[in-house]
Amino acid sequence: MPLQGGSPVRITNNGGVYAVESTDRRFLYYSKLVVPGIWKMPLNRGAETRILDQSGSTEWYNWALVENGIYFLNRAAKPKETIEFLNFESGKITPVFSPDKRVDWGIVVSPDGRSLVYGQNDFSQSSLVLLKNFH
Repeated sequence: MPLQGGSPVRITNNGGVYAVESTDRRFLYYSKLVVPGIWKMPLNRGAETRILDQSGSTEWYNWALVENGIYFLNRAAKPKETIEFLNFESGKITPVFSPDKRVDWGIVVSPDGRSLVYGQNDFSQSSLVLLKNFH
């Protein structure tokens, strides 16, 4: 949607969620709900490319774009899930941190790149609710 208003403009042709624009405003990085990985597409209408294919180990919402790469959660890492970094220049993936508790719902990196924030699931709880006379 243009900032000045007007009609929305379609960017991707094959779907996408959780989109983030690169700092140089040349690329759009995004995930897909049903196809694993993180995708990249030039904003001048080029073809999309999957830049990270961690099938079954990275959710669409657990990654953060920075200028030189992507921090992402690898659920399949052993012995426990790990936040890792994909360096764009080298293509190398390096482990950053293995949290003691489950990471949930998002990773954010500070603008200066010195801090990383993630959601942590400290406990899981459920309740059963009985609804009477609902007709």
